Amino acid sequence: MVNSEKIKNHYLALLQVVEAEATTNMASHDFLTYLNKYKDQFTSANNTMHSAELKESIRGVNRFADQFVFSAPHDSKIRMLINTLYETLSQS
Repeated sequence: MVNSEKIKNHYLALLQVVEAEATTNMASHDFLTYLNKYKDQFTSANNTMHSAELKESIRGVNRFADQFVFSAPHDSKIRMLINTLYETLSQS
């Protein structure tokens, strides 16, 4: 069963890391804007009802992230959180 709170927490953590990246890497602002478009979907209390859609969204996030070069302190965290979200959404 997909855990709604896990999804929310991982997405908020991803946003936090990307926000930190955006303070020093202006190019990552587009990625932050993209993530913010999906914030309500990933953080709502009924996010597990739409896990297939969220899984597809996180695939898009992953593909879009590949277009950016993130700084060393944030790159591995961003990739790990995206992968964790995908794995969590796959547990349905």
